[in-house]
Amino acid sequence: MHSTDLQMGPTWEDLGFIEARLSANLAALAERRPEAARFLEDIGPHEALTIVKDALGKSWVARIYRRQAFVIEETPADLEAAIDEAWGDPAALGMFQLGVGTGERVDRRLNRLPNGRVLYVFDPDPGLWALAFSRHDWSEAIRAGRLVPLVGSDLRSQILPPISSAMMHPKMAPILIDDWRFLRAAMSQARRARRKRVAVLCGELMQVELALTLEETGHDVLRIDGSALTHAQIARELVEVAPEAVFSINVLPDLARLCGRLGIDYHAWEIDPCLSPLEAIEPGSVTDRYTHIHTWRRRRVDAYRRAVYQQTSWLPLGAHPTMRSPQSDQKLALTGPVFLGSCMRSHGEALLDLLTKCAAKTPQAVDWRDFLIEMAALREAVREEPHRRDIEDTVGDALRRRGLPNTITTEVGEAGVFELVAESLAAEKRIAVLRALEEFHPVIFGDAEWKDVLPGADYRGLAGHGASLNAIFSQAPLVIDINRIYQPDIVTLRCFEVTACGGLLAAEHSPDLPALFEPGREVLVWNTVSELKDLIRHALAHPAERRAMARAGRERFLAEHTIRRRLETMLG
Repeated sequence: MHSTDLQMGPTWEDLGFIEARLSANLAALAERRPEAARFLEDIGPHEALTIVKDALGKSWVARIYRRQAFVIEETPADLEAAIDEAWGDPAALGMFQLGVGTGERVDRRLNRLPNGRVLYVFDPDPGLWALAFSRHDWSEAIRAGRLVPLVGSDLRSQILPPISSAMMHPKMAPILIDDWRFLRAAMSQARRARRKRVAVLCGELMQVELALTLEETGHDVLRIDGSALTHAQIARELVEVAPEAVFSINVLPDLARLCGRLGIDYHAWEIDPCLSPLEAIEPGSVTDRYTHIHTWRRRRVDAYRRAVYQQTSWLPLGAHPTMRSPQSDQKLALTGPVFLGSCMRSHGEALLDLLTKCAAKTPQAVDWRDFLIEMAALREAVREEPHRRDIEDTVGDALRRRGLPNTITTEVGEAGVFELVAESLAAEKRIAVLRALEEFHPVIFGDAEWKDVLPGADYRGLAGHGASLNAIFSQAPLVIDINRIYQPDIVTLRCFEVTACGGLLAAEHSPDLPALFEPGREVLVWNTVSELKDLIRHALAHPAERRAMARAGRERFLAEHTIRRRLETMLG
């Protein structure tokens, strides 16, 4: 499991699910499109749906995407405010809606649909279709052919009919933007006849950038939401679309095995720390033959190869030059060094609590208690010496001296002990570094926990996304990057985001950083808190030097560190 995993969503009953309506709609769909009906029958708990309350306390269904909850239910006012975008063939009988939401807009369009017209509605998420089917009785419209539900990979695998108008469900736009781009291109005469088909498994960081770059380099991209589909549904999608390759952010062993069985190349770009131990595969298996792992951490290459993933290589992170670019329209008052990131203290403590509870149930509970006491002392040491780089060896030695295993069984599977301990150590390091910089009045963007931990800092709340984040990177006098204490060897995503936006980066030293950016000319690099203070003091006093270094960093980024360059390496 990755440290960014989301919690399970609400039950179908919580979402207002009505079984009788679902059954009626599925029966009608089975008469017209039996494959689609079978696809929608295979549903379970929906991890990406949740319920949020507005200011008046009213509950609304929301879809979780990239850690944000987007309300997808629509009020009558919402329906009237959104204007349908008309484009396509005026003489065509088909009308198209991208995104079913919870069904209100489909109802509205069906009620206004002229005689003889057909409404095609596509949504890749079977859970949303099941919820909409349980709220609205469309069985007669489906039987009559007035409503054609398109599910899963239908947008890619079906031959789309000519359409007279198409619209995006306005509240689903952030989630279905890749499908919208595909639809517009598919209906354009300028579309190239033969483009390579690939599939991308949805995630949080980097997935959008990777999918966009694949589109820009001549690929049709099927976006598969693993939080909404079962394993069998994902298999059905891949069989239907028959992509030349499948991509995911972070390694998904089940997907690797599936692609091996189907004979499809699988590319996994590992960008996050993983709490679970590596899963070994059989030497010479089809999984190994078709799996290509690209890891952001060089030392992980040998670990994957020992687990028999022979096609493993080091691939640094990167950024997309359109999504991360200089932004000066939104003026910000930033005069001190800037840090962006979560505090992590409560998250680290939660992982330690998990380890403590699981360890207490084992036969070696006493040894585990002594180990945790030693880890508490290590946290105190990190507060005094945050730049130390021996954490992994120190924790490993503490386990070996007591004969304790490197993994422990939790309620959600096996987890690495070091990974459970390290997050709290990373939090203490982050806090200690920023506390040492209080003389510079650092500006902090992140979760509200910072207000209690560093009351003297200039706390600005969450940084936001898109242009808001770009504006911070672009306009900060300098952006401080602090490596997680358990990953002192990596070059972080922040290095590429800040330089992409033309900002000045003060990056913590890592062995691979000098090969990617030239220290002192393209980025600032620090080893100790004392060095960081000196760099900040000099940078704040010399604005012309700051600007020149920021320009040089952006030039290096554009030349070598875009997602397109990373994709070329993956496929090369």
